[in-house]
Amino acid sequence: MYPSVPTRNDGMADLYKTSTASKMARSHQAGTTMPLLAIAYFSISGTTEKLAHAVARGADGRAQVTLCRITGGDIVSGRFQSESLLETIDGADAVAFGSPTYMGGPAAQFKAFADASSDRWSQQRWANTIAAGFTTGACASGDQLHTLSYFSILAAQHGMLWCGLDIPGGEDPSGRNRLGSQLGLATHLIDGSLPESDLGTAAYLGLRLAKWQAATANRTVVGAAHRPLHDSLRLLRSRRCSSASSLVMPRR
Repeated sequence: MYPSVPTRNDGMADLYKTSTASKMARSHQAGTTMPLLAIAYFSISGTTEKLAHAVARGADGRAQVTLCRITGGDIVSGRFQSESLLETIDGADAVAFGSPTYMGGPAAQFKAFADASSDRWSQQRWANTIAAGFTTGACASGDQLHTLSYFSILAAQHGMLWCGLDIPGGEDPSGRNRLGSQLGLATHLIDGSLPESDLGTAAYLGLRLAKWQAATANRTVVGAAHRPLHDSLRLLRSRRCSSASSLVMPRR
């Protein structure tokens, strides 16, 4: 249903090379091309993947969605090697990070992906991109908050704009956000399956990301007529980076 980034061995990486310039070009064509939501996630049992697909359904019709599943085949000698997946995120207007919570944090496979993004960090390629996160654990209080905190800090490292949940825990008539996690979606299995309310929360998170994308793309900056807000922010960032490159950093 939704396009996926191919694994590093299937010879199709060039199809997914998306630059920051092409992202800006898409934004200038507002009304003809929808923004891109990339869902970067690791799943071993399929539970986190179900959440990823629910996030995609929520954004469907409001954004282009690409599923970026992290696999063991992407990691060689401990290093994440799927440049095509990273380049897809380079071109995204919003990103949803997803991983099961293992031993109080994200899976090692997701961490390998995050570590490999350090080249992007040094250039702040993902700055001003909207970000959100989702995770699942074995127990209702299985330290999922730490995984979501990790996602939000990863986003902050990249200069991304974090999008949490605006559904008050325990107050939603349909039971969404049943664990009361405002930072992002946290869930766990009940009798071996995901509750429909959690899948509904995931869909809502996708919808919220798509709405944020649209609001950002349609808002203009004073003195920069017809330029979307996130394009103006990227222009300011590029100027700042150019100036910073000429500075001598103090030793410490």
